[in-house]
Amino acid sequence: MPPMTRLQKARSFLCLYRLPGEIKHMIIANLSFADLRTACLVDRRLKAIAQPFLYSRIKWTLTSTFYNPPMPQLLRTLMRRTGLAASISSQQVADYFPLVAHI
Repeated sequence: MPPMTRLQKARSFLCLYRLPGEIKHMIIANLSFADLRTACLVDRRLKAIAQPFLYSRIKWTLTSTFYNPPMPQLLRTLMRRTGLAASISSQQVADYFPLVAHI
């Protein structure tokens, strides 16, 4: 199959907007974290659908090299956008500090 032209890609992308809202939500709900993030960056209409899913599960993993997690930025965003705060279904903060053997 030959590669798609820009116009063909744009038309196939616009087909997503013709789908009913329930179908769009089902598709977005099955995307990975990276794909949700990309969907938010691609288009503002996709961002409106994908962002609540992106914020629904928050997990911090603290490591020995990660002393200052961006929690203040997250809290500021959640205070400004209360709809996102309401979409959080789980949050987890875990620490991971590997043991270092000194020889």
